[in-house]
Amino acid sequence: METYLRKSLNKIIHQNKKFTLTYLNPEGDTRKLKTQNDLFRLCIALMDDNELIENNIIEQFTYDIDNSCRYAWGFDTKKAIFTIINNIDKYDITLLQATYDKEQVYSFNNEKLKLKELNNIKEQRDVYKKQVDVQKEIIKLYENEDDEEDEELGI
Repeated sequence: METYLRKSLNKIIHQNKKFTLTYLNPEGDTRKLKTQNDLFRLCIALMDDNELIENNIIEQFTYDIDNSCRYAWGFDTKKAIFTIINNIDKYDITLLQATYDKEQVYSFNNEKLKLKELNNIKEQRDVYKKQVDVQKEIIKLYENEDDEEDEELGI
């Protein structure tokens, strides 16, 4: 079901400011959001309809059964960004950086790594070390074979 954002009268008077939100998606790719529609899709993925209203991210939802869509009124980008920042552990998102109205409001460098990501990094390092060890063993085997061939030929 497609969701369309609609402005309420309150949001026309108090417009949302420009923002950027940079995060890692589940595949590990960096995503940078700059539009309200992209931020709204992220919010829909993280929260259900009632939670969006409870957190004052949107004012209301209306379902249009004839067109198989729904409308959301009064989307607040500032509330959405700060709700995501304040509930990073709950929503299990790896947020790298967030800016609102040309000011940085969150940076990954200032936060601690999640234990899950830290373990993932350690596992990647261990796999890399194992690969290097295997390559070293292969090189040693080839060097030993060359030495044995030289001895057999009497060189």
